[in-house]
Amino acid sequence: MKERKSRSGKEGAELKKPRRKPYKSPIKKRRDRCDKLFAQYVKERDQTCQNPQCKGRSEVLDWSHFISRSRISVRWDKDNCYALCRTCHFYFDGNALGKLCYDELVRQRLGEDSYFALKEKARQVIKEREAVEICESFLISKGYKI
Repeated sequence: MKERKSRSGKEGAELKKPRRKPYKSPIKKRRDRCDKLFAQYVKERDQTCQNPQCKGRSEVLDWSHFISRSRISVRWDKDNCYALCRTCHFYFDGNALGKLCYDELVRQRLGEDSYFALKEKARQVIKEREAVEICESFLISKGYKI
């Protein structure tokens, strides 16, 4: 590389090449689009923090997952996703007591049968492409443009 004056005026500094954006496969782009639109759907559906004990300390709503979003079979499941304020989201995700409270909240909201059906669905193995296609068709049915 050529040695020139850098922007700071120092001599001998090497010029750096501009960084390229990392390659994203088409399925990852579709997944990211589903994430963005589904988060929007959940926030519009719930409109406020879904924790009944929320003190309203945070105005920012997060898209929260009861079962981790790494479980692709329930990543975009409407029963697995809730709008929570930032404070409640950190509480539910950040400690064991919070996780127990979240578990109880979801169990009450869904009922026993649906709660256990969601847990069972989370154990299923599904290809990412198939999950993305299911999410896209759900979002289209709700009027979102993919």
